Amino acid sequence: MATTPGTQPQPARPRRAASTWKYLGLAIGASVGAWWLALLTFPQPHVMVAKGPLTPGHERIACQDCHLPAPGTRAQQFSSNVYHWLGLRRSALAFGSQDVDSGACLYCHHRPDDRHPISRFLEPRFVKARRDLGVQSCIACHPEHQGMRVTVAKTGYCAYCHEDTALQADPIEPYTHAELVAAESWHTCLQCHDFHGNHREMETATRLADGVPEQRVRDYFAGAPSPYPSPGKRRKAFDSRARAAEFRKKQAALQTQGGPQP
Repeated sequence: MATTPGTQPQPARPRRAASTWKYLGLAIGASVGAWWLALLTFPQPHVMVAKGPLTPGHERIACQDCHLPAPGTRAQQFSSNVYHWLGLRRSALAFGSQDVDSGACLYCHHRPDDRHPISRFLEPRFVKARRDLGVQSCIACHPEHQGMRVTVAKTGYCAYCHEDTALQADPIEPYTHAELVAAESWHTCLQCHDFHGNHREMETATRLADGVPEQRVRDYFAGAPSPYPSPGKRRKAFDSRARAAEFRKKQAALQTQGGPQP
């Protein structure tokens, strides 16, 4: 800055840009503070925004039916998670609502004759299926907010556990179960068998030509009506709440004992 002889240099005027950034910072800080204040004081959510379309058949289920409120207040949940991030707390705490686990699914989906209950897959012999498919959890095949009944891309997952299938008096034709296994025709399994259990309570086809076409199976996965025969008289279903509690208890015991992990 130019000066005249015998005079002191005058300080530069504050730039307008610095003042603008200051007010912008204050506005952003106030907005973030207001957002956190609203989040911490908002009541337990009875209305939520779904992440995607519901699974076919779940259209009448309210959000809070599955997303149960997490314990504690929002402030307690927030502070507990901050302590966890800082390494001062062993585990994080659910924020807002609890994670939806398989126990929530079993609360409604009681299947006393289920041929593939998820509790069975906690056994050590199914470690490969757990690792590759996550079969110990309902949402591995039935994730919510996808708009589909089943999201597994391939229908040949029976190969993980039934590679030694052979029946002495095989009822199907023109190929036996052993021949289909040898040919790795795993896509044919669901043409006769509903995964969760028509082995005993439904009359299955004995000829491949009478089975469900593979495309109809895929349509069923996507949300179309079931292509399988309606079940006959079912056995008396036991309390679904007891089943959900039993699953959670067994899973917790296995984790505590260092049992089989997925």
